[in-house]
Amino acid sequence: TGAKTYDASTTSSGTVGVSGLQGSDTVAGLTQSYDNKNAGSRTLGVNGGYVVNDGNSGGNYTVTTQTASGTINKATLVVGLTGMIEKTYDATTDASLTNANYTLTGLIGGDKINLGNAVSGHYSDQNAGTGKTVSVTGLTLTGDDAGNYAFNSSATGAVGVIDKRSITLAADNAGKIIGADDPLLTWQ
Repeated sequence: TGAKTYDASTTSSGTVGVSGLQGSDTVAGLTQSYDNKNAGSRTLGVNGGYVVNDGNSGGNYTVTTQTASGTINKATLVVGLTGMIEKTYDATTDASLTNANYTLTGLIGGDKINLGNAVSGHYSDQNAGTGKTVSVTGLTLTGDDAGNYAFNSSATGAVGVIDKRSITLAADNAGKIIGADDPLLTWQ
């Protein structure tokens, strides 16, 4: 049996056991590999290219290879927030994100994955300011290699900016006749 963490390969560093050799005979170049690169329960098999050293070019033995069970454990993928998530004050904590707002630490080689549910999150409060905490929950992974990773389905970072909203105050036109009471002053 053997176990390793997913690395996008079928290689195994495990040792192949040999039984039945006589005297000082040996087998050189023994290696094994997994039947598939993906995480999960796998089968380990003996690779070709080994040499039986028995003084008779291996002719003293009939070699039978056997398989063994193995496991490839999921690799850890850490989802984080980066950049600046910015909006203008709108009295809500809603945050809009793009794929550029995420970092994926631990992604191996050319693995193909997509981050799902990645477009909306929440600011820690609705008020204008910088360095605000933004949180995203319910993240998912999709794509050919998604099943090879364990990951955090939520991310938080101090990457939020809520800009002040501009407002304009204008007084309504008003007038009065001399000696009359002041009119009610209004604005928009």
